[in-house]
Amino acid sequence: MNESKNEIENRKKDHLKIVCDEDVNYQRVSTGFEDYHFIHNALPEIDLKDVDVSTDFLGYQLNLPLMITSMGGGENQGKSLNRGLAKAANSEKVALGLGSIRPALNNPKAISSYAIAREYAPDIPIIANLGAAQLSSSLASKNLSKLLKDIGVDAISIHLNPLQEALQPGGDTSFKGVGRAIEILIDTISLPIIVKEVGFGLSVNVVKRLQKIGIEWVDIAGAGGTSWARIEEKRINNKFYKKVAKEFFE
Repeated sequence: MNESKNEIENRKKDHLKIVCDEDVNYQRVSTGFEDYHFIHNALPEIDLKDVDVSTDFLGYQLNLPLMITSMGGGENQGKSLNRGLAKAANSEKVALGLGSIRPALNNPKAISSYAIAREYAPDIPIIANLGAAQLSSSLASKNLSKLLKDIGVDAISIHLNPLQEALQPGGDTSFKGVGRAIEILIDTISLPIIVKEVGFGLSVNVVKRLQKIGIEWVDIAGAGGTSWARIEEKRINNKFYKKVAKEFFE
């Protein structure tokens, strides 16, 4: 589906506003972490100052194994948002993932809203992000490699979000051939490729299929946090489709 530049930017603005103003977290489904408990060690035989949680990721030394991921970019507020996130991430030495770069593929003026991150975060890995449904057309345009270089990223994340797109007004539901497009991407660009979900999770079967085609990095993004079904329901006007979206809240 071909959307105009304004339609894409307005949707991204809607998403940012909804997550700031509305309660869009899962209510019943949890991350599952409550099923696990640390066993208290009263005899640790280690000084607290010697505890080290730093990690190496994409060639950078990070203070924490943590990544701020896929917030915004392309919309009017994207530049200031990414500037602030980049400053915070660089200060704390954690990784930063940018919002979908789709607007920048359609509008060169939007590139600066992503490139601002590298300017303010020279010491951490920065990861670009693109939806799987848009991947095939992006590869055909031959602009993707140049765009990634212009933004100054260290890797690209391809997000799988078929449920979100199916519920989204005007969503892109062309997911046929995505696996092959990811295979082509592996041979097309030299950057590391991460495949991620957006909050509904990756099944074991999907992870195995991704490994089979050569993907080494996955971001499970499991359920229990933000529910994109709840976010999209806020944007739907049709009563029937609002009811459909509610069936997928959890």
